[in-house]
Amino acid sequence: MAESHTDNPAPRRRVRFSIRLKIVAVLTGVLLVTMTINGWLLLRDQRQTMLKEIETKGHTTVRYVSQSLVYSVVGYDYHTIQLLLNELASNKDIVYAVVKSRSGNTMAKYGSRDSENHYVREFRDPITADGDKVGEVILGITTKPIVDRIDQQKVTLITRELLTILVIALGEFAALSLLIVRPVVTIANFLDRNVGKDGSIRKQSLPIQSSDEFGTLATMFNGMMERLDDARSKLNEKINLADRSLQETNEKLQSMNAELQRLSYTDMLSGLMNRRRFDQELDGVLKYAARYGEANSIILMDIDRFKRINDTYGHDVGDEAIKVVSSILRDNVRETDLVARYGGEEFVILCRGTGRDEAVTIADKLRRMIEQTPIATTYGFINVTTSAGVTSLGRLDEAPEKRELLRRADAALYYSKEHGRNMTTHDSDIEVPNGSVGTMTPEEKYASAS
Repeated sequence: MAESHTDNPAPRRRVRFSIRLKIVAVLTGVLLVTMTINGWLLLRDQRQTMLKEIETKGHTTVRYVSQSLVYSVVGYDYHTIQLLLNELASNKDIVYAVVKSRSGNTMAKYGSRDSENHYVREFRDPITADGDKVGEVILGITTKPIVDRIDQQKVTLITRELLTILVIALGEFAALSLLIVRPVVTIANFLDRNVGKDGSIRKQSLPIQSSDEFGTLATMFNGMMERLDDARSKLNEKINLADRSLQETNEKLQSMNAELQRLSYTDMLSGLMNRRRFDQELDGVLKYAARYGEANSIILMDIDRFKRINDTYGHDVGDEAIKVVSSILRDNVRETDLVARYGGEEFVILCRGTGRDEAVTIADKLRRMIEQTPIATTYGFINVTTSAGVTSLGRLDEAPEKRELLRRADAALYYSKEHGRNMTTHDSDIEVPNGSVGTMTPEEKYASAS
């Protein structure tokens, strides 16, 4: 295929022969007949093939971009997203690129979308994280250069290629084998030896030295490798920086989640675990006791005449009394025991591996410590007392339900309330008629507590 052009004076000493000129020189004696029909069919197939390649390239490119932007879109890293789109600008075939969030808002874009440009093919791909769509990438790739090039070649082939199949086959075989296939094989072997599975290219020079396009291609390729190496180093630095930033953010989130979880299980006034957490722990202890026969005891403690304290001194003094009692309980229970504020002025202690006598001793010790600890208020020092109810589960006893165990401790507590307060009662020392809690009605309990 010959091409008419005007040679410009070359500044270099060596005469530069293009690939097309070399092919013309080889095929001058054999290109006698044109193949208009064959050329037209060839160009039509070529156009379809190249358009399919554009389609494949578009889907592959938009998929690669969507996968590369997952963490940036999830983290709303607009800067990194825009940097990647700016890098896409170096590809002249990409007319525009848009990245949208889950809600359809544009996070970054490059170029402009022209709905009247019928040469542009649009490709979309969702950005997904753990199976959820978090955004979308839209790329517009133009097919105009390919269409223009094929149209130009069509005119040339129709007017010039009048060669027979055999002559064209023989001539092209000789020319392509010598001038094109050999350099292409050299390039393919070079890439096979120097391109890793991860896409990295070893820093080697393409071993082609000639004055034609392959020589120019080799020079450009070697220069491009230098630039790619620099770009890869800078990109790795950015990736490492982003990884460190992401790791720091994850650590902060984990710390915040741990703190939120702690707060969800903590009573804010007393600093003890709340009733919800205690009930969860008690469920686990009862299951363990049922399987391994462990002895356990529960102590319920209640501040005596707490309503009178609030009515006499105010709720601030009542809150201070709860804080002091909570501090005494927290600092003087054993490491294996669990203590919680169970509601209002009531506290509960789970004594693991503890039988009846030891649990009563622990409750009495704590009750005396509270009684002997003065509480500083604006009215001076005051003392409070507590009543305690204890229930125990022996090693060989069948573990009752949680409600039953707490009912027994509650019955013992209100027995202490009925019989003078500031005392400790074990439920085995009293009778609970008809499964009721204590011997007082709810109205009597509140009246007695005041």
